Amino acid sequence: MTDMFCATRIGNLTSIRVSLTAPLAPTDGFTKRIRRTTAVGTPTMARMAPWEPSKYRCTYAYGQYAIVEQDIRQFMSITEKFVTDGYQRIGESIPAVEAKHPDAPSRTDIFFERAGELWPSDHEWMLCCAVLRDAVSAFEVYVQEAVKEVAEEQGVAYPPKWLKRTPNWGELSDYCREKLAQPDPITSDVQAIIELRNLLTHERGRLRTEEQRTKFRFPLNALPGDRISLSPDEVKKHSEALASAARGFDAALWGDKPTPVMPDGLEDLLAD
Repeated sequence: MTDMFCATRIGNLTSIRVSLTAPLAPTDGFTKRIRRTTAVGTPTMARMAPWEPSKYRCTYAYGQYAIVEQDIRQFMSITEKFVTDGYQRIGESIPAVEAKHPDAPSRTDIFFERAGELWPSDHEWMLCCAVLRDAVSAFEVYVQEAVKEVAEEQGVAYPPKWLKRTPNWGELSDYCREKLAQPDPITSDVQAIIELRNLLTHERGRLRTEEQRTKFRFPLNALPGDRISLSPDEVKKHSEALASAARGFDAALWGDKPTPVMPDGLEDLLAD
């Protein structure tokens, strides 16, 4: 994917390279496609400006996250539509009247066979799992990259071991608070979603214990091994909670730090 914004510090100057052909994600106002090739400039001063992703006043990591988060939401929306239409066409292709022969398959049997032996409810559940897992992974990648970006800007040592392996959530939280003096990116809402993702990843949603059923508000009389329910609306709510947490964390990282002045005329071009 083409980088839509890149800033490189050179001494006291900042070289900005903006790709004006990359699509801008609708999240936070990224709604336009700029019809130019590339603009490169080297400003000579910086100014104080609040966090505003639609004007590229955010971390580079957040700009990338906004695009990925939009892709994930679109993936779910488009897949839902196509699959729903597909199952509907299968249902409409089956005769409305049951065959009279006692050995003839029922309409339900015919539907199941033509649907590849995958019920619509099972497909929906697997789609929800896939989208939620990807949403959490996208948030995790964003936090790691944003923390690394800010650490480099502040001249704070970034653990070399994290370049070879992914830091865990606890390590990221401690590093943000203790090294960067920034808030914990893992809010209580985010923590609950991470735990749900872990259940889906490592247990495929199966609730084995009474403790798990209590935590995830599942009926206590459910059989051990029953999987947790998950609907598209719930996944969309969880995805928005992650996106909201990312916006809040990035705004905190951005603070009131100086942001580079764009080359003459570029802001007017972006505002068109």
